[in-house]
Amino acid sequence: LHDIGNYRSICLLPVVYKLFTRAILNRISKTLDEGQPCEQAGFRRGFSTIDHIHTITKLIEVSQEYKQPLCLMFIDLKPRVSRELEGFDVLSTSNPSRTEQSIYDQDLTILQRRRHRREEKGLAGFSATL
Repeated sequence: LHDIGNYRSICLLPVVYKLFTRAILNRISKTLDEGQPCEQAGFRRGFSTIDHIHTITKLIEVSQEYKQPLCLMFIDLKPRVSRELEGFDVLSTSNPSRTEQSIYDQDLTILQRRRHRREEKGLAGFSATL
């Protein structure tokens, strides 16, 4: 009863702040969503990373149908992300090599795993070629 930590002040500012930010978000969300590039399907409303997996699967099917060679490159961002998020073991729950193997085990594609380096120009050039 006498502990001051048990008492919280009453402030209406968080309520007003939430209403104001929600109103702004409702007005600009469509513009923000349209501004996202198609390569960022995981961050767009109504899209997910499954869309990218579907696209890659279709590419493999079409290349096999027309007997055209297909080269796929996967960039392993785990070392970069784990360096940035020290202490958080975010990526340990997934096993990319097992997932890639289950998707591409029937295919004769060339898979190259590259590690993201700081001196490379980044993913902008890679995503522009897709």
